[in-house]
Amino acid sequence: CAVILWIPWLLNMGQWWGYLTIKARAPVPGPHSLDSFFTHAQRSLVATLRILVYPEGYIHTLSLHSIALHPVVVLVVAGIGTIGGIFRRSAFVVSGFLIGLTPALATYDGQASTHRIICAYLFIALACAIPFDLLLRKLPRTWGPSATKVLAVCFIGVSGIQGIGIFLSPKFWTESERIFSHSTTLLAESIRLPAPESLHVDGQIVRYLEARYPKQPGYTVLAYDTWMPSDGDEHAISAHFQDLLTSYQAELPQSQITTFGSPSEIPSMRARFTSHDVGRWSSYGWTVERRCEKRQSPPARIPFFIFHNSFGWSSGCDRPTEHVFRARWNAPPQEMILYLSGALSLSITSSGGIAVDQYKAEASKISFTLHPDEEITITMRAANGNNAYLHRVLEHGSAPPPLESFKPVPLH
Repeated sequence: CAVILWIPWLLNMGQWWGYLTIKARAPVPGPHSLDSFFTHAQRSLVATLRILVYPEGYIHTLSLHSIALHPVVVLVVAGIGTIGGIFRRSAFVVSGFLIGLTPALATYDGQASTHRIICAYLFIALACAIPFDLLLRKLPRTWGPSATKVLAVCFIGVSGIQGIGIFLSPKFWTESERIFSHSTTLLAESIRLPAPESLHVDGQIVRYLEARYPKQPGYTVLAYDTWMPSDGDEHAISAHFQDLLTSYQAELPQSQITTFGSPSEIPSMRARFTSHDVGRWSSYGWTVERRCEKRQSPPARIPFFIFHNSFGWSSGCDRPTEHVFRARWNAPPQEMILYLSGALSLSITSSGGIAVDQYKAEASKISFTLHPDEEITITMRAANGNNAYLHRVLEHGSAPPPLESFKPVPLH
């Protein structure tokens, strides 16, 4: 049932199909090696089972890292029910549990999703009921039912107390502020809808606004083809886009920026543009286009390089996509780092001889050096949930390059 109900969603979400096709094209030890397949399957199964005990799940809007945590007593009783029950009943529970894990196993990308195994949770509860059903059947009728009820009440009480303890513990909420951002909430509350089209909000803020104003958009979603500002435009950037926050703060006067949040957290901002800013921003940046199977979006101009699962185009594409970014380096020689997360295939070429063609399955980084007037092309082929950021190397750490560092170059 879990898989049957999941298949229509899978087929309608081209991003996941793209993820699977990218994984199929990925270089593995030994072409088409069964060993590689079984190694990945084993790794995904172990990671998915671990999120029942440890807060190691994938963090996203519908999936916190700790949602799948179960009280130890629940897992122990479920294990007893699975091992000690009638074979036919145990086989049903185990097979149902494994099938319930299938959506997470099929889309495993270094971290398992606590949301995609939601149908497996039911079978843990069924497995917990098996030992009590056996006790009810095996114990004497005189005192067996009463004893079973007492044990069941004790089990519910202990598991409930442990569950509440897990929910209130720091490990349950650690890192969750990355999804439930306080500063982004304040930013969303500052927006009154319907808003003018001159207000551009990033894809993460849309989630907050849709919860408060489901039928009153008015704003423009910040996208590759709507990014370049016009005089009087205002951009709302959430805490989820730290690189953009850094770049906007560096490239715009502080008098045109309103920040939200406390000093101890990642801020969110609203930034206003004047004609002077528009003229300056239009002279620098990148050219980008999207190739969606046989369809190709018109090239767009963007001020900064970004590849993010919540940053796309104003028109959708439900098929595997390829993004091509091109620009000319407009600064002295500089060592660069491309930070990557998630499963994606990419290539980097330049007029100066840079040639990178790789598949990345987990978080990683690629280093290279750019020279004056060197043209660089970055091609990204990825599924949903994959991000990439381009930084310049500094004496201590790294940071996004300034706006003037790149000049757009036509793609054709």
